[in-house]
Amino acid sequence: FDAALLLHWEPAWKGPIARISAGPTLGAARAELSTSGGGLAFTGLAVEEISPGAAFDITLMPKPGPPVRAGVEIGIGHLFLEANDWTVASARLAIHY
Repeated sequence: FDAALLLHWEPAWKGPIARISAGPTLGAARAELSTSGGGLAFTGLAVEEISPGAAFDITLMPKPGPPVRAGVEIGIGHLFLEANDWTVASARLAIHY
């Protein structure tokens, strides 16, 4: 689970950056380790919590252009967990209309 409230800015300068987005997030972090053969328990390393975070995205696509445009969105998200913070990077297809 991950929810974000992002503020979008479309810069006026020329170049491939069509949108810059940033804002707070709320995410559910869940991870567990287990073994079936050795009898070792890793329950102390398990993570299951809902925590606040932050996100930052940059969308690369041609501008100005047709009413429907495709590009690449590159982003990074950070969750502030109790023990260890998590940082996740992503790249995905973006379609703006």
